[in-house]
Amino acid sequence: MSAFLQSFEKNTDIVHVHSFHSFVVGLLRRLMGRKVLLQGHGVVWKRTKRGIRGRMIYRLSEWTSVMIAHTVKVVSNVQQAYIFKKYGVKWS
Repeated sequence: MSAFLQSFEKNTDIVHVHSFHSFVVGLLRRLMGRKVLLQGHGVVWKRTKRGIRGRMIYRLSEWTSVMIAHTVKVVSNVQQAYIFKKYGVKWS
């Protein structure tokens, strides 16, 4: 919780968000002028058991996260290929 609160401080330059469905955190920081690094840990909407509405919400949060982040990193080559194919995001 303290890291969350510290990200509101003026001396914070970069915020590291650890999941696609935490896009609200990244969006708030982006609006505050912070750089947002998004690290994905899987394609949640493909494996959720929340029904069609849940999958739609996860897909929307994934899209929003990728669009607002300055940099997107993922933990697997499969996910990297998916994000590149779906959103055209390239890694440095």
